[in-house]
Amino acid sequence: YTGNEMKVLCILAKKNESVTIFRIVKIIDPNAFVSQSSVIGVYGEGFDEMKVKIKDKDIKTIKS
Repeated sequence: YTGNEMKVLCILAKKNESVTIFRIVKIIDPNAFVSQSSVIGVYGEGFDEMKVKIKDKDIKTIKS
């Protein structure tokens, strides 16, 4: 830890993509700090769909 300000890249990827990501990181910066962890879910384009029902009262509450 240097205490210097630096750019941070945060990536959410599928488990089977991690080896490719690690190879790329090592080529670019062999001394890069990398943290890997498991998550319960990732939602959005390219990942899982949020499976919740939206009720009219929820929409009204958010818009008010």
